[in-house]
Amino acid sequence: MAVLQGSWGLAPESRGSDHSPSEEEPPYPELIREHLVIWGVREEGDTSPLLPPEVRLFDNRYPSHIAKLKREMEERERWERIAEESREATRRIAEHKQLMHDMREWGRANGFFVGARGRISRKVINAYKEAKGL
Repeated sequence: MAVLQGSWGLAPESRGSDHSPSEEEPPYPELIREHLVIWGVREEGDTSPLLPPEVRLFDNRYPSHIAKLKREMEERERWERIAEESREATRRIAEHKQLMHDMREWGRANGFFVGARGRISRKVINAYKEAKGL
């Protein structure tokens, strides 16, 4: 989404000093009307000619409006990234718990003493990895 600059979206140096907003429609009248409706300045469907104060309002508010939308989008992306990292961590924890459960069962079935909780001895871990080819 391009951010328009200056009056009617033109950079100040590209406008002539004799440029008057009342003489012609700005280059993006529908965009301006759409935002005037969003901001509550015009009624929806009002296609009357744009007034110079409306164009100035657009010129003043549109860049900050776009900046706000960009900040909101970045914040949304940040929270989506945090949620994805949380899901990934939860998945890794579940895999680790399942691996520990399997390792304990395998150790008991193969004659090792393995407690129901706590640390699994290095001997059991190494034997399990060797047996499973990990």
